[in-house]
Amino acid sequence: MVWILAGLIVLLAAGVWSFHSVVSRHNTGTADRALEKIGASAESAGTAAQTPVVIPQSRPEEISSSNAEEGIGSSALLAFRYNKTQVFFPASADDASIEVNWDEMKNLTELGVPVAKNGPEGIWIADSKTVQDHEQLFQRAHAGEKWRLSVSPTLRITVIVKHPVVAEVVGNAIAGFIAEVVPADQPEFESCSQQYFVIQEPSDAQPSKETVSEVRELADWSLLPAVRPRLEELLNARMLKELAGMHHFTYMDESSDQKYPDLSPQFQQWRGFDKKLRSGEAKLKYDVRAFQLTPDKMPRLFIRASWSVDGQPVFLLSDWIRAEPASLFEEVADAGHSELLRTFDGYAPDFSAVGEILNIFDLSGNGHGQVLILETGWEGFGVSLLRYTETGPLPAHLSFGGSA
Repeated sequence: MVWILAGLIVLLAAGVWSFHSVVSRHNTGTADRALEKIGASAESAGTAAQTPVVIPQSRPEEISSSNAEEGIGSSALLAFRYNKTQVFFPASADDASIEVNWDEMKNLTELGVPVAKNGPEGIWIADSKTVQDHEQLFQRAHAGEKWRLSVSPTLRITVIVKHPVVAEVVGNAIAGFIAEVVPADQPEFESCSQQYFVIQEPSDAQPSKETVSEVRELADWSLLPAVRPRLEELLNARMLKELAGMHHFTYMDESSDQKYPDLSPQFQQWRGFDKKLRSGEAKLKYDVRAFQLTPDKMPRLFIRASWSVDGQPVFLLSDWIRAEPASLFEEVADAGHSELLRTFDGYAPDFSAVGEILNIFDLSGNGHGQVLILETGWEGFGVSLLRYTETGPLPAHLSFGGSA
């Protein structure tokens, strides 16, 4: 799942993850007891197992749902806080890029840099010529229209479209709009800490502003000491499985010195790193955030993990895991950034690169959450929306980002 801008966005939008359920299944009828055992975040350092961990695999029945069923209508777009009372949103969920003469941009009214740091780096009010040249994109919204902004799982507020704008995103020009929160909702919006949102044209099918939702982060979750070894077994098993598939960089044949012409110049160095990963000499570090994202009330754990050798990260992994009362089930794992480590000399991020959860929502009000997640890469970033089902996250085909 390697990307250099579009790579991340395309892969996220296409949902190119490996789906696995790991660990034998147990009774799922005691969700409330599971909630009592969970909590905030944890970090651990350890070593990979000396031999691969063999874990029985099983997968619950697939449960699919469409974007429409989860409240993500065709009008949905991502939005970014511009200031205390305004947001920016792009003109398209797919590709809002336009051609502009950057030298002429100085003649436009500059609005500055938005508060949300993972978004546009600059915004200008579009003039009539720019709007006319890209009429199809700028027809997406019009000044004076009221749109609905989802701020959290329980808060939706009304915003009014103010201006068509041109935004700079990693050197690229993007068509979009500035919208302002209606005066009655401004105090509540100003006081909230969120900077990333979902914006939609209002419809009768959408929940009202005052909503009740079970979707939330489980801020009091804690990883029980007895569970930690089992979780680390699962992470190490996933790492070893993903490592074995990296044919160009993993030293697979202990008796062979053969090199291939398309291998990285650092092949010999990575062969040594991979040997240490396979032997258990690499140090494992990870953190955990827990959420309630489905009506079954089973905690979903988002885990970011890294393995290092002599302080250098040599493998990165993100993992979504369902925590049942007596079991852990792996739902979706992604080791794409480990390919980046082996592709770009000098690229050595920590595990924050594999994903940062920016916000969560309950757009349909039915207890199925949506997760807004940031990933960073070699010279770019991508923000994407995932919709959570009982068997793990699926792409909602809403993304925003760029690369140099």
